[in-house]
Amino acid sequence: MKYDYNSKGNVQAISKNDSDKIVYLWGYNYQYPVAEIKGATYAEVKNLLGETYIKKLFKFH
Repeated sequence: MKYDYNSKGNVQAISKNDSDKIVYLWGYNYQYPVAEIKGATYAEVKNLLGETYIKKLFKFH
């Protein structure tokens, strides 16, 4: 299993193989996960939502 972490040390993505992928988006200043997205990589989510939107989630409170 592979884990990727964001700059605050939170799990950002987990992958077991090409079909088992989970992405976590964090909010409330990186304290709580606000979204769990299954079946996509972090890069795919970032391309779809845009980096600006994801950064706004981090600051959401």
